[in-house]
Amino acid sequence: MAKQSINIGSSANDGTGDSLRSAFDKVNDNFNELYDAGAAGTNVDITGNSITTTNTNGNLTLAPQGTGKVVVDTGNVLNLADHNDNALVYTNSNGDLSSSTMLTYNGATGEFIVEDIAISGHTISTTSSNENIILDPAGTGSVVVASDILPNANGTKSLGSASAQWLTVFTNTATTSSTSADKVQLNAQGSAPGTPVNGMVYYNSSDHKFKGYANGVWVDLH
Repeated sequence: MAKQSINIGSSANDGTGDSLRSAFDKVNDNFNELYDAGAAGTNVDITGNSITTTNTNGNLTLAPQGTGKVVVDTGNVLNLADHNDNALVYTNSNGDLSSSTMLTYNGATGEFIVEDIAISGHTISTTSSNENIILDPAGTGSVVVASDILPNANGTKSLGSASAQWLTVFTNTATTSSTSADKVQLNAQGSAPGTPVNGMVYYNSSDHKFKGYANGVWVDLH
């Protein structure tokens, strides 16, 4: 219904305007349409504590002017009815607020999880069994450690493996405190390494001798 205006006549009490009954009938009709449509327009309904849209899939837009902000004044909880438990809220490429089970924070335990990586206190771990943690700097970047690297238990962890060896290890001092003879081993092979340089040492499994490369030749060390 279009808005109905009351005819007030050409001048006061000239008898040309709407009668009181007709005027207030228009007032009632206008108010009834406001109540039926909602206080903010034909696509918005305000009922109790809820503001909803009346058109299917219609957006509800809060648009302050200029530098104004939409302020949610709550000192308690802002509740998202449609959510993933413990998921952090972020904006997607369309600017929509969204959440995902791949990005969560548990306020009770203090654990932050990104995909398969969990961070809790000072511990970084994987959430999937037997998964590696990969540190992969871009380009020529390095993984720089500003403190000692320690195993979580004495004599239980290895640096590298038989199938994943370090190319070169630079060290100032190498120390072992193991009392087991099989804990200190040099590379055992049947013949001398190719392209040797002075200072190389290896164990020759054919001669059963330790060999050292000194002054351009291999010599027995015992």
